Amino acid sequence: MNTGQTTRRDFLATTVATSLAASCACAFCELADAAPAGPVDIGTPADFPTDGPYDKFAAKPTGVLVVRDGGKIYATTAACPHKQATLEVANGTIHCPKHGSLFDLSGVPQPKTDKGKPAPAKRPLVRFAIKQDAQGHLIVDRSKTFDKPRWEDPASYVSVKA
Repeated sequence: MNTGQTTRRDFLATTVATSLAASCACAFCELADAAPAGPVDIGTPADFPTDGPYDKFAAKPTGVLVVRDGGKIYATTAACPHKQATLEVANGTIHCPKHGSLFDLSGVPQPKTDKGKPAPAKRPLVRFAIKQDAQGHLIVDRSKTFDKPRWEDPASYVSVKA
């Protein structure tokens, strides 16, 4: 018997369904905004002559930071793990312009922001697969990723002369 009034059960079911639909839509928006996977030619090792981070490819759609450190070149995501803001390099430091999180060269977040407050970013940066092709160019493959426990995988860096 339908009296035309919304029951408590109907209200709750509608609320749950609406919430689920909204959260799914947000997840799809985030995925659509992510950098597309696939190879990116970032140049040769000579384009990264000294140890430190390089943000030449940080902007979308590439979304890659390149780091030369201790005889290795690797590529990390340029998206802050806290709120996905594009990371920047200033004075040899990787930082998030949105909330001030700092990262060391390996991609590990530091406990304090650039203002000395507790940093919101807690997870290390994800690295991408990288290799040197026959022409000597460094090719980053964003479809293959390496979390911190796998950073020593030979596919996550290219060795260069120090």
